[in-house]
Amino acid sequence: MTQPYIYHTYNTTHVYNGLEFEITLQFEEEDLPIEDTFDDAVDNIADLHDKINNGTYVYFCAHMIAYYRDVELANDYLGACLYDSYDQFIEQNDYYADMINNVTDVAFSRLPKIIKSTQASHTNVHTTFWEDADPTFQIKGDYIYAFSNTDTKGMSIADLVTHILTHGETIS
Repeated sequence: MTQPYIYHTYNTTHVYNGLEFEITLQFEEEDLPIEDTFDDAVDNIADLHDKINNGTYVYFCAHMIAYYRDVELANDYLGACLYDSYDQFIEQNDYYADMINNVTDVAFSRLPKIIKSTQASHTNVHTTFWEDADPTFQIKGDYIYAFSNTDTKGMSIADLVTHILTHGETIS
């Protein structure tokens, strides 16, 4: 499959349920012909083509991606977008806010599955408690090495990873 041409990219962050997600919005080439989207009886298709070609309008597919700690977790698409500018889509449009809510909701819901997968595939945990440590964990082979500034003794792997992910610590 050929990757679509990306006209413009916009990056931001969004906090959802206490977690900060990185959001990328790509304005991608729309492969749906404008004639299939708009009615020539209502909109002058030739005029729309002229305005797109001379830069008065932009016609694109909006592709939003949510990441947590550089891990891609969710995508949302909205095709056949016709606006004066990319900024207009972001600033004057409920679709943009809906897309952010969609991808962060899905991304957040996928975190427990990642934790469960981590728990299923790694049976050995080594936890080190340092008062001034930056909480983090590393997966190496069959072991999870967890470092926390909170006493985590007695936590299950899933609880430990959840604790680390939900308290804003870095994962390395």
